Amino acid sequence: MSTPPEPGSTGTPAPDDHVIVLFGATGDLAARKLLPGFFRLAEVGLMPADFRIVGTSRRAVSDDDFRTHAHDVIAEFGRSEPAGTAWTDFSARLSYASSDASDMSALAAAVTAAETDMGGSVRRLHYLSIPPMAMDGIVSGLGSAGLADAATRVILEKPFGTDVDSAEALDALLHTVFAEDQIFRIDHFLGKEDVQNILAVRFSNRLFEPVWCKEHVQNIQIDVPEALGVENRARFYEETGAFRDMVVTHLIQALGFVAMEPPASFTAEALADAKQAVFDALQPLDPSRVVRGQYDGDELVFEIGEPGSIRVTFQSKEPGPTMTLGEAHLDFVHKQSFDPRCELEAYERLLHDAVLGDRTLFNRADGIERLWEVAVPLLDSPRPVQPYAPGTWGPAAVDDLIGPRGWYLPD
Repeated sequence: MSTPPEPGSTGTPAPDDHVIVLFGATGDLAARKLLPGFFRLAEVGLMPADFRIVGTSRRAVSDDDFRTHAHDVIAEFGRSEPAGTAWTDFSARLSYASSDASDMSALAAAVTAAETDMGGSVRRLHYLSIPPMAMDGIVSGLGSAGLADAATRVILEKPFGTDVDSAEALDALLHTVFAEDQIFRIDHFLGKEDVQNILAVRFSNRLFEPVWCKEHVQNIQIDVPEALGVENRARFYEETGAFRDMVVTHLIQALGFVAMEPPASFTAEALADAKQAVFDALQPLDPSRVVRGQYDGDELVFEIGEPGSIRVTFQSKEPGPTMTLGEAHLDFVHKQSFDPRCELEAYERLLHDAVLGDRTLFNRADGIERLWEVAVPLLDSPRPVQPYAPGTWGPAAVDDLIGPRGWYLPD
């Protein structure tokens, strides 16, 4: 079993020094994932040697109040307590400046002060944890405020538009301020260990790679068991919908990993090209082959778990006097082979990749636009929803989609 890394001894490339500007710093995503994620990376030695995090939103918040807020959310949602020298060092790097799209002068002054304090020549990373409706103003404001030079990168949260036209408009807007290689479109699903393991298992094991093809694969099933209520995301799902939020992003991105041909190399562009070839080959979604379901309980559950295991099922002889075959299996359980303390949570992995400038697990503009193209028929002619009871696997009509085969439904 491997052991967790000591801070500063991970063997990974060292990121450049950074000023990280966290838009939406007092919001839910920053509280649950981003501030705890940055603290975790700092704690294990994966942040730059020198960095500052400047929080910003429209709210007026003092530096001390922002540090208190960060402490509280890291204590509630983080994987370790914000205490001791780790917290003292991290909190000293936090500051706050209010801003909105029409006036970023206070933010620009805070960023300049942080960069000057660090000695001048550093990279800048903007994390736009903001509603889609605010994207146009904030992106344009960054350009007008001089906060988008060549040493700057920007991370965008999905959804990347709501259809083909809005996705193309968003990309056109971004490219008025940033070059494509400065843009990091984040999909936290791709940061999960199990999703990345699809590539590792496929292309690093001769047991699987030769038979992972159409001659040997009968069908592919990608299931997302629902386990958490919609809670405070009801308005988001009412406006965006589960199909736009989940299928056009997370699930088809995972399909790209499953169905791609071996990439020319394991570089970000080669992997993106191999995945894009899958997207280009997709047929437009046929509404007649889609079942839309909705809970009878007036809830929508939407949390993807990460069990950290792989099961290979095969035929073996059953014990006894006859040659009778029965199903057997080999299991890989992540926590039994690797120390779970070494694992990075999905956002932690992707935040680290962003400060390194590694776009391998981020989405490219052509891929986003292509997925909206194949989604057009279903968006234009959605099927009526069919109710199903909480605790079940969905409407009975889904069985017809894959017949005469059946669904693999784990216990």
